Formats: sequence, structure tokens, C-alpha cells
Amino acid sequence: VSFTGHSLGAAVAAILGILVKTTFPEECIPDENSVRVFGFGMPPVVSKDIAVQYPFVHSVISGKDPIPRLCVATVDQLLDELNNTSLFSNTTACKASEETMLYHPGNVYILHTPKENNPQLIQVNRKHTTKLLVSADMASHHVPTVYAKALKTLHEQLNVELKREAEKDSAAQAKRDEEELQEDLADATALPEFDMSCGL
Repeated sequence: VSFTGHSLGAAVAAILGILVKTTFPEECIPDENSVRVFGFGMPPVVSKDIAVQYPFVHSVISGKDPIPRLCVATVDQLLDELNNTSLFSNTTACKASEETMLYHPGNVYILHTPKENNPQLIQVNRKHTTKLLVSADMASHHVPTVYAKALKTLHEQLNVELKREAEKDSAAQAKRDEEELQEDLADATALPEFDMSCGL
């Protein structure tokens, strides 16, 4: 069974997948691929020790999407950084701690879309999500259509690459078949001639 979702729905999907995997009897979950979770723009929802236990969960983050990086600890970090500038010198911020830092369970991937619109899906260490990336367009990175468009382009690119590989394999196989045929023909012409007369 697969669970998927975007934003809060992705967090619910991850927790539900973990609950199903850990509470259902083993005969209901015969192998490690019986439960899978794919989350898009998922906020961090578990502590570090729990995060490493569930490799069947996959979290995809689009560029500078703030939601997958948003927890008490990252907001405290941001306030600390703002507090160190003269503009916000009176801001009071708590020190971020490992206890308040939340993570994504399982595997984390960054969906990187350069200006040439050639998206790449890169697996990263979960530490890449422990700091808010502030930019003018960061909120637009969280929109579901941004994820859908980039994933669709990735899918199309993968299909093109698979087709190209299949054509290469087909051409290589055709070449091998031709070489084998030529060898068989060479062997056939090398056979001795038999006298087929009956001697009558």
C-alpha cells in the first residue's frame, strides 16, 4: 500500500505509513516494499532518532520551499540571525536546540529546478532541511503545481532516457545477432562436400 500527500497531507501520510508498518501484524506486511510513503512539501514531524528508522518514507522538497524546513528550532535560528542585525537588535529569540529540531522520516530529496527548467531530483542528508532559506519567492516553491510540473518533466526525461537505452540495447542485440549469423554461415561453408551419387 502507498500513502502520499502534499504539505500537511504529506505529514499525515508519513505518520499513517509508520503506524501501519509498526502496528499491523507481520503477516499483513510480508516484505519491506509492502508499505511506501511519498510526501511532497512535507513539514518535519519526527525527532532525529525516529527519522532514521523508516527508509520506506520518501520526502520530496521543491527548491526553497519553507514548509519542509519549518519547526520551532528553525524559526528560533532565523530570529537569532535577525537579532544579530542592527535592524532587529531588540528581538528576543530562544536558542535553537537539538531537542526542538524536527526532521523528515526516511529519505529526503531536493527537487532542484534551474533556470533552464531541467529539474533534478537529488537525495540529500536530512541536515539540509534544518535551516529556513529566506527568499522573495520561497512561498511559491510550496505550491502543489510546482511539484507536479517538475515531476512531470522528470518523468518525461526518464522516459526519453529509457527509450534511448532500449534503442541502444536493441541495436547492440541486432549487431550481435548479425555477427552470430555470419559465424554460422562461415561454419556452414566450411563443411566438407559429400558425394551424393548412389554409385549406380
